[in-house]
Amino acid sequence: MEQRTFRITVAYDGTAYEGWQLQPARATIQGSIEAALGAITGGRVVVVGASRTDSGVHARGQVASFSWAATLEPARIPAAINSRLPADIRVLDCIESPRFDARRDCLRKSYTYTVNTRRIADPFALRFAAHTPARLDETLLAQAAGCLHGDLDQSAFTLAETLRTLGSRGGTRTVSSAEWAFRGSMAVFTITADGFLRHSIRTMVGAMIEVGRRRLSLEDLRRAIGTGKRSMLRAPTMPAKGLCLENVEY
Repeated sequence: MEQRTFRITVAYDGTAYEGWQLQPARATIQGSIEAALGAITGGRVVVVGASRTDSGVHARGQVASFSWAATLEPARIPAAINSRLPADIRVLDCIESPRFDARRDCLRKSYTYTVNTRRIADPFALRFAAHTPARLDETLLAQAAGCLHGDLDQSAFTLAETLRTLGSRGGTRTVSSAEWAFRGSMAVFTITADGFLRHSIRTMVGAMIEVGRRRLSLEDLRRAIGTGKRSMLRAPTMPAKGLCLENVEY
């Protein structure tokens, strides 16, 4: 039977997984979905994700694609896969989409990062928010987010080994929006761009938190971005658990 290409949307709690990408002898999201499809088809089905989320990172709107000589209608595929997945991974929908590639066809991705600022950590937020018990200046956080708009060189926010593997494009990606929202003790940062470097969002948030705590000036943040040097940025990389892939645009 002829191969058909399918597009699925996937949500997951990434706490128990070593990220999206398949790794030998390690629990990953891609590996779990491929194992479920293998149990259905009796063979290997390669699943391509829009974003290779890191260990511990969550997703509400990850998009993936795969090809399969299926007899099932697309509407029945999520239930078939979900019945073979652990409860912390769910395929939300499925459509047939000829020639679709989840990674190559992606235009923009949106992520959120959630920070819990309560003095005492909320046990119901521990898996999905970083605990930073501090008073944050909301105006300074908004100004720091404003430094990230447009064509942003993310080199100062990533790992040295990532920089060594970048091609001619370098570390520059186009950020179409970056903003903070405040919901009680929760501060939520949302960013949309055509791409991100490894750990870049988590380090951006770490830098902005330092600005919001008045430990790092806006000028220091701008200077680090301008130089592209991580050593110029006195800021932590925030824990993975606060990061969530919200949406992928095509």
